[in-house]
Amino acid sequence: LQQSKTVSRASARWATRQPPAAFPKDTNRLPTVDLEPKIPTSNVPKRKKIMWIALLVLGGYLGLIWLVGQARSVARGGATGRLADCPASPNCVCSQQDGEPGIAPLAFKSDSAKAWAILLKVASSQPRLELVTQTEAYAHFKARTLIMRYVDDLEFLLDSGKSVINVRSASRLGYSDMGANRARVECLRAVLQQEEAFRP
Repeated sequence: LQQSKTVSRASARWATRQPPAAFPKDTNRLPTVDLEPKIPTSNVPKRKKIMWIALLVLGGYLGLIWLVGQARSVARGGATGRLADCPASPNCVCSQQDGEPGIAPLAFKSDSAKAWAILLKVASSQPRLELVTQTEAYAHFKARTLIMRYVDDLEFLLDSGKSVINVRSASRLGYSDMGANRARVECLRAVLQQEEAFRP
C-alpha cells in the first residue's frame, strides 16, 4: 500500500510538470541564429585617426627631404681643371678619381668643339636632365630621379689634350644611391657612342 501511494505521488508530480522554457513550443519552427559578425565600431574612428596621423607624418618627412635637396649647395668644380671629389658615401661617381667612385671618362675622336656640342645636345635631350651652367669647357646639369623626384648633379669637364670629357654624377641626399649615378653615366655613354664623334 505504501509503495502504491509513492508511485501515485510521483505520477501526479510528473503529470503537473511544465515543459522547460528552453524548448520552443512550436517544434516546426527552428530558433534563428544571427550569423552576421559583430564588428566593434568603437575602434573604427580611432584607427582612422591613427592612419591620418601616419600619412601626415610621412608626407611631412618626404616634403622636408625634398626641400633640403632643393636648398643644399652643390660643390662644383672645373675652374682648377678638376671636378670635385666624391664624398666617402657610395652615392657618387667621378672619372677623375680612382677606386670605388671611379668611372671611365667620355672619350671622343673628333675635334673637341664638335664633341662638346654633341654632348650638350644629347644630354639636354635626355629625360629629367636640366642644364644649369654652361661654359666652353664645363657644364652642370640637374638630374631628377624618376619616382621621388630628388635632385642629383651631373657635371662635365672637357679635356681637349686627352680627347676626353670627364664626368661626375652625385646624389645630393642619402647615403647609397644603389648604383643610380653610375647607371646614369653609362646610359649617356651608350647614347653618345652612337654618334660618329665618340668612340666605343
